Amino acid sequence: MSFTALDALQGHMMARQAHPDLVILDVAMPGGGGPAVLERLRGMQGTTFIPILVYSGLEGTRVEQLMPAGADTSFMAKPGTPDELLRTVASLLGQSEDRPAA
Repeated sequence: MSFTALDALQGHMMARQAHPDLVILDVAMPGGGGPAVLERLRGMQGTTFIPILVYSGLEGTRVEQLMPAGADTSFMAKPGTPDELLRTVASLLGQSEDRPAA
């Protein structure tokens, strides 16, 4: 099942309630921005170890400076191809690229 949040506050609340397998997070989102959501998710019990893919149109080095250090956090520049996105998601979920996601 997938969920879509319209802003940072909604995204943070949804991640806390839904306990997703993965979060795809845009840095330039309304309501506080992706870096604030990422920091909150990494700092709260229950969301600390959720894999997060920061998917952004901003320059990669700028985004990576905003991202707190943490395992299971990756960056992918927009626009990525569907195959690139699927490979990155599979990697974050610890799945083989040959095996479809559940």
